[in-house]
Amino acid sequence: GAFADISGITIPYADALAQQGVVNFGAPYPSQKWFDDRAPYSWSLFPDGTNVVRSGAASLTGRMPPQSTAEYGGPSVNGKPRVFAVLAPENADYQESAEVFRDTIVAKGYPVVRYLKYKLDINSMPNQASSLIAQMKDAGVTTVICACDPVMLALGLTPKANEQGFEPEWVTSGLAFVEQDIVGQLIDSRQWSHACGISYNAESEPQGRSFPYAAFKSVKPNDEPAF
Repeated sequence: GAFADISGITIPYADALAQQGVVNFGAPYPSQKWFDDRAPYSWSLFPDGTNVVRSGAASLTGRMPPQSTAEYGGPSVNGKPRVFAVLAPENADYQESAEVFRDTIVAKGYPVVRYLKYKLDINSMPNQASSLIAQMKDAGVTTVICACDPVMLALGLTPKANEQGFEPEWVTSGLAFVEQDIVGQLIDSRQWSHACGISYNAESEPQGRSFPYAAFKSVKPNDEPAF
């Protein structure tokens, strides 16, 4: 008989299930090719990484052109020409999409001065973040394009940014629910008040307008909704 697994919410597990011919649901954000290679077994309610890359690049070029100035960050960066860093987990499945994104925006003239990776290891996230923040601050980054999970943001990047006086724009792609209040409450509000980006969970805009976009407010347990 046929088998199905609705708990395939990590890429390695979903891959193993597909190799055994088990229909599975939940792989978070691998590329479109990843799903094509595992058809018809792997499915997900999360968008594929190729969709995220295309949507994120379209949003960026429409709202933050290469010669634009920062406006969502703190006083130390606002008004300055935008200087970009791209940050994503080091896993090969995510780097495939991150590299496409980087190549796409660099080809359009974006000044990307740092292309950084991090390990999905909770114990080392604070130390990793300390180094990543220092590198971006030293490079004069104003705008961090962060394909980051909420744990790295909450435990590493935002507290270390506070420690080092780094207050950039945080551009997100709506990954891992970082744009949702219940998750945003876990992330430092001083930094997350400088976050903006597309959302896969926001209310859709009228036909003919752009992909749902949010400039986040400071998020605390008793705040109004973030959008």
